Formats: sequence, C-alpha cells, structure tokens
Amino acid sequence: KKWGDKIYIRKEADIKVNLNTYKVGGDVNYQDLEAPDPIEMVVDHSFDWGFLEHDVINQQTDLKDYVTKVLGKIAQRVRDAVEPEAITTIINQILEANNGNNGATAGVKSKAYNLGTIAAPIDLSLTEDSHTVDKLSVRAANLVADLYGVLKEQNVLTAGQVPYVVAPYKFLNVLAKSALQNGSYAEGGTTQGRGQKAVGMVQGCEIFTSNYVGAYTTGDGGAEADETGEVFPIICGVKDAVTWAQTITKMEQLRHPTKFADIHRGMGIYGYKVIEPKAIALAWVKFKA
Repeated sequence: KKWGDKIYIRKEADIKVNLNTYKVGGDVNYQDLEAPDPIEMVVDHSFDWGFLEHDVINQQTDLKDYVTKVLGKIAQRVRDAVEPEAITTIINQILEANNGNNGATAGVKSKAYNLGTIAAPIDLSLTEDSHTVDKLSVRAANLVADLYGVLKEQNVLTAGQVPYVVAPYKFLNVLAKSALQNGSYAEGGTTQGRGQKAVGMVQGCEIFTSNYVGAYTTGDGGAEADETGEVFPIICGVKDAVTWAQTITKMEQLRHPTKFADIHRGMGIYGYKVIEPKAIALAWVKFKA
C-alpha cells in the first residue's frame, strides 16, 4: 500500500432474518439480503529515518555489523512512536462512539457496569480502605469480568471467541499478586497480538500488557496522554474491533555526494481504525490514592 491509499474492510453481515408465524398451506415470506457496505480506512500516517555510516568509523570500530544492529532497532523505534499515538486515537474513538461500552453506567442493556471515567477511575490503590492486596486483586479481576459483561451485552462474542485485554503492566501485577487466593488469574496464553503473546487468562479474557498504555488526563474533547497523569486505560475487545495496516515502503543505501560515508534511509506508512465500536470497551483505573 501507498500513502493515501484506501483499504476496504468487509465485515460479516449483520442481517436479521425475520421469523414469521407459519400457517398450514400458507406461503413463506422471503426477504431480500443485501451485502453490507465495506468500511473504509485511509493509510494516512507516515514516518522516515536516515543516518550516515562514515567510512572512517566503520573501519575503526570494534563493533561488528553495527549498522545491521542499528537497522534492527528501527522496528522498535517505530513501535515506540506509532503505538502510543494509535492507542490514544483508539481510546478517543471508543469515547466518541458513546455506545454503552465505557463510563460509570456501561452496558447497553443493563447500564449496570461501572468501568470508571478519567475523572472518577476505578481505585486500585493500596490504602487503608482496601486493606489487603487480595482485595485489590479481586477488584481488578471483577473489572475484567465487567468488561466481558459489557461486550456480552453487545452480542459481539461469538462461540469460541476469546476477548483480549490490553493494560499497563501494573494491572497485571495487581491481578497476579494473590492468584493463589482468589483463583481468578491463570498464567499463560496462546494468542499472539502485535508480536506479543498473552501473559495470562482472567475471567475468560486473555491479558496483554503494554508499556504503551500510559497515563492520561482529560484533554480537549477527549483523553490526552500525559506522563504525569495517574489515570490509566484498560482496553477490552475482540479481534474484529480494530484494523491496522503498516509497512516499510522504501529502504535505501547510497553514497553521500560530498562525504566519505554511506547514506541509510527509509520510509514507512501505516493506518488504523476502530471498525466495530460495539466490539471494544474501555475502563479507567488508578494505582495511587
């Protein structure tokens, strides 16, 4: 794909077939089925990099294949730059959907799940009121169960489909500390996501941790990443909720016109979008009182 290209995603048809009362000798009423319109995603983000490999340094260094090692680290640098931005955008798309999958009265049918808000997050801080680490772990596991319940009410969990939870590592730390006592956390997982394996299972959800799920504060019109903030998002969804496209479109090595050095440069493009807002939910927690 090239920058500016459009990707069209075909979703499974969400068509309800009418059930009619049948009478002996009567005719069956047939309804016309139409293919759903595809969802459009524009690949409209890009990045580049470039550095010089000086001949003298290349001859004198005792680091073998150091340029190869530098190129190998670019993938991590790209991830460091792209994923926090993508997570912030996805969080704000969830908030904009306003479909019962976040907030203090989440649940499209029951409105009975408190998933917290930026202003009033779920408290996972160890204080005198929480008394023990065990209680915090149970509270965290209950939050995962609530996220699962919110998706259930949207009827987006098909048979055999396991939701994922993406959370900061501290959330896993809270869950795992009393695993023996409450039995809600099980280590291990089979699903791979963005190059990472699930680290555990909680209340029917596979848990992924990410350092890119950072602190947030209230911004203009939505959530805004803030390293000094103390409120963290917990995202829960199924694989059909978000689509992502990313590729390295160009890598070049050529001689510098005026220096004894090689030029290394490259460019990549990417795009992402929440394509099924009903299939992704959002909670807010804090770890400090």
